[in-house]
This record gives sequence, structure tokens and C-alpha cells, in this order.
Amino acid sequence: MLRPPLNAWELKHLAGMVDLVLTGRMHLAIAALGMGTPPLCVAYMNKFEGLFQLFDIDGLVVEPALVSECDEILAKMAEVVGGLEELEGKIKSKLPEIMDLSAKNFETLAN
Repeated sequence: MLRPPLNAWELKHLAGMVDLVLTGRMHLAIAALGMGTPPLCVAYMNKFEGLFQLFDIDGLVVEPALVSECDEILAKMAEVVGGLEELEGKIKSKLPEIMDLSAKNFETLAN
């Protein structure tokens, strides 16, 4: 059992230890992707779709109403876990490119 509060690096580490993260938070989704773990995200304001385009993945966004339907969200989670190997492969193959893009955000600060 973990005792909050947890630091960002602790949450990121935990995200790397599981098969799937269910979240409605963009930063946790990014942390999970950074560890090669697919996040199943509860949609709000169409923010997650753009993130997933960077990784060339889809099917990881669910509507908030689905979360309250236990059988449906469990079925969606099982669907994602069923294709986990391929999904993790896509995420991990894109990580170097995404990390390079991220580093470019700080190039102007270094100059």
C-alpha cells in the first residue's frame, strides 16, 4: 500500500510496473507512455487524441460515461490488454523520436 503524497517520479515508476494505466489526467498518461505503458484515457476536451497521434496509436480514449459502467470499462480494458504486446511495441519504437521532440522544446533555453 502506498501512502500519498507521491512524487511525480514515483508515479512514473509505478506506471512502468503495470500493464495498463486508466486515467483522466494528461500528465499521468504522458508518464505512462514515457515508461512504455499504454494509458487508457477518460476523454475530456479532445486532448488525448493529439498525444496518441504522436505515437501512431488509437483506441485508448473512452468517454467519461463508460467509466461508470463497470462491465463496459472492464471489457475495454481487457481489449487493450489483449493487444498489449503490439501496443507496447509501437509506443517503445516511437519513444526516441518523441524524446527528441521534447528535447527541442528546451534548445532555445540552452542558447
